[in-house]
Amino acid sequence: MLADMTGIFPRGLYLNEALDVARSELHWECDYEREATYHRAYRTAVLRYPKDFYCPEVIDHCSTKHVICTEFVDGVEIDTFMNASQETRDRIGSLLISLCFKELFEFKLMQPDPNPANYLFDQAKDRLNLLDLGAGRDFSDDFLNNYMNIIWGAYSSDRDMILRHSEAVGFLTGEESA
Repeated sequence: MLADMTGIFPRGLYLNEALDVARSELHWECDYEREATYHRAYRTAVLRYPKDFYCPEVIDHCSTKHVICTEFVDGVEIDTFMNASQETRDRIGSLLISLCFKELFEFKLMQPDPNPANYLFDQAKDRLNLLDLGAGRDFSDDFLNNYMNIIWGAYSSDRDMILRHSEAVGFLTGEESA
């Protein structure tokens, strides 16, 4: 309410909705049965790319609603490679970009938590190990089709296409200032 009264946020930005989403995601992060479900689905999806990605197996008999247990994987958080060779940084960057598009348009599920500790680069195996699927989410074909149109609109400099499809998925409300 105070943020609305002071006008520090642009019109059309619904702070209450953003807080509701954050609250839901926090509950998801604490529901390890839900996380295990996403973890298994994600593991199945990335097993098609063993040279690039790995998601450890959930150990079911050790996991509950309050605890998730997976196999151990080796690797180092991706944010620690700032001074690594250009080749290593290029490999990590290309893996992240590839993963993002595979998540959206092939797996139709994503691990949207940007914490760099969720992505461990295993230099010995030259692959990305993926952890913490607590914020995992699915995407409908309708959302993905609109999202692809946003990307195409950006590529083709079609501002109207970007705006129309951004409103369709709820990124924009139509009340934003120019």
